[in-house]
Amino acid sequence: MYVGHFDFTVPLLARVSRLWTSEECDAVLATVRDAEWLPATINAAEGRVIDERVRNNDLALVRDPGLAARLLEQVRPHLPATMRSEWDGRRLP
Repeated sequence: MYVGHFDFTVPLLARVSRLWTSEECDAVLATVRDAEWLPATINAAEGRVIDERVRNNDLALVRDPGLAARLLEQVRPHLPATMRSEWDGRRLP
């Protein structure tokens, strides 16, 4: 696996507080509450595997283009223009 384009000394995650209200979160969760929730997998040499030492959450795949577009529009102001190791994460309010 090639990872040379990532600088793992720089965090790849950031938290955006108050992106959605509690009511908006509840509405989204209500649409997937009865979905099939699966153990999350990781990429390993032998393919996609469940390894709870690395990732111990469940996930539901949601294919909703409208929801995806809405989420992207709301989170876009908090994203860097490009993925570079020089990004310091300071765009967040």
